[in-house]
Amino acid sequence: MKIILTTLLAVFYLTVSSEGACPAKNVRTYTTLDASVLTNIAYISEFELECKEPEQLYAEVNGKFIQVVKGERLQLSWTEELAKATRGDHLIRLYDEEGFGLLRKRSTESVTPLTTLTLNHPGSYSGPWLSSEHLAAIIGVVVVYLAITSRSKLLS
Repeated sequence: MKIILTTLLAVFYLTVSSEGACPAKNVRTYTTLDASVLTNIAYISEFELECKEPEQLYAEVNGKFIQVVKGERLQLSWTEELAKATRGDHLIRLYDEEGFGLLRKRSTESVTPLTTLTLNHPGSYSGPWLSSEHLAAIIGVVVVYLAITSRSKLLS
């Protein structure tokens, strides 16, 4: 009898503790890769949740809170200045209204997110090392130098 009760309590505990988890599926991410004419890098993530979607969802990214937009899919986006944008993985923690409220109150309870997404930013292209104007000037100087040295050899 004691073994059956212990087993039932263990199953109940696992069932209750796993309710907080809500994995994401069909996650698609996008980041701006060409920063040659931009001042900010855009990050976008679209996803669906496997569990019943809460009324409101909030995301926490690098200490900032962003409201998740509902459409055909759930979507969140934010921008960062080029100087502050870092390459690599960005963790996105999703919270429902209750979890967001606890985070805003700075509650001492440990608030677990519904799920965590990862958005990878490989870095941005900021243009060639040498612009075309500088390259043309360098080639021009080389051509003039070769012309002058060839002329001096011919005349001597």
